[in-house]
Order: sequence, then structure tokens, then C-alpha cells
Amino acid sequence: MSRFSAYILEMDIMFISLLSSVVVLALIFLREFFLWLRNNLPKSVQCWFCHSKTKVDYRFANNWYCSNCDQYNGFTKDGDYNRLIDNHYEEKLNFTITSEGRTKDAWKPTNRLCEKCNRNQELKVQQLASFVPLNEKNYDIEIEHYSILSRELSVPLDIQYVKQLVDTFKAHITSLKRARVVNISNYQ
Repeated sequence: MSRFSAYILEMDIMFISLLSSVVVLALIFLREFFLWLRNNLPKSVQCWFCHSKTKVDYRFANNWYCSNCDQYNGFTKDGDYNRLIDNHYEEKLNFTITSEGRTKDAWKPTNRLCEKCNRNQELKVQQLASFVPLNEKNYDIEIEHYSILSRELSVPLDIQYVKQLVDTFKAHITSLKRARVVNISNYQ
């Protein structure tokens, strides 16, 4: 036997239990310190959408919003989001992106009609909402006839608003065509 082994055998049981307790407590302390340190040091992560790098708390490594593109980064093993995202279900939370950039007030409706035209449009909607079919089986046909009849009998929009509406539609169609050309040229 070696000298160290003989020394250990000579030790008192009380001292061995005290030494083992100190070792166990030291290991627990080191483990807790490591976990505390890991949770308090930021972790470098990369956005799945725009590939920008940022630092987040370790506990948020799979649950964070990118500061560059505002996309949520948190996924399950099979690739789904790991929580429900309100923007997928609430249209008002999604902001439009225009050539001028993002606008937070873009969801607010803009009304360019005069008071008379607004009232006429409101009456049309109320009449359509109060429609009751004669036969439930023919609902689609009856509502179509009713809407055609109500359009013919109702007061049309002022000519200036009709022109404005046509111009708006033309602008939307033109921008959609441009976007399509840009998208197609990106893939060629």
C-alpha cells in the first residue's frame, strides 16, 4: 500500500464525511454558478429571415424578435413556430411597407368621399345587411339579384370620386405589374 492510502485509512470517519460534504457542496455551487453565468451572458444568434447577427439572453436563444426585420425567431424541431404569433391572426398588427418605408398608421382607413357619398354607401351596406331571402336554398341567386337591383336604384358616387377610384385602381394594377416584373427578373 502506498503512503497516501495508509493515510486515508487512518483518517477518522467524521473527517471523511466532512470532506465529502464539502466536495459535494462545492460541485453544487460550481454547477449553479455556471448556470447563473450562462443565463446572464448574452448569446450570439442569427436571424433566420435576414441573417443579421445579434445578442440575446441565453434563455431567449430560441424565442426572440429580430431587431433588424422584426421577425419572430423561435422554432420547434419540425420547423413550426414554437408559439402563436398574433400578427398571423390580427391584420391590424401588420404594417404595410410602401416606397416611403413602413408606416405604423397604414392600417387606419382613409376616407376620401364627401359626406353625401359616405351616407349613400352606408345606406347600401345597411340594405344589403338587412336582406332576407324568400327561399334559403336560393340565397346566393337572390342576394345577387338584390345587389344588382339595389345598385341600379341607388344614387351613384359623384363623378369626381368615380374618377379618383379608377385612378387608384390603375395605380394599384401598375404597381402590381411592376412588382411582378421585378420578381420575375430576380429569378432569371
